[in-house]
Amino acid sequence: MPMEIYLASSNSSLEAASSLTGEMTTRPPNAAPKARQTLDSVALRSRVFEFVADHPDGTRLTEIEEDMRVGRYHMSRVLRTLIDENKVEKRGLLYFAI
Repeated sequence: MPMEIYLASSNSSLEAASSLTGEMTTRPPNAAPKARQTLDSVALRSRVFEFVADHPDGTRLTEIEEDMRVGRYHMSRVLRTLIDENKVEKRGLLYFAI
């Protein structure tokens, strides 16, 4: 039975671990499955869209962050996805549902 090594360092270390064990898993045992993360992402996009739609006069990024309790970087990515899907538009500092 191959031994698994979990490393949180650079890719070169991961390659070295791979050569030692012959087999490598990069996801730690307590990490959420990718499908779960995708479902959470879809649910968050839906919640953000509903929040923006409930503010017909527009809403700022900081208001959405505070309401959803999500950091700026993650929320910016969610809003960018909604913009790319033509569900939300940004005018100045405000976001509007389309």
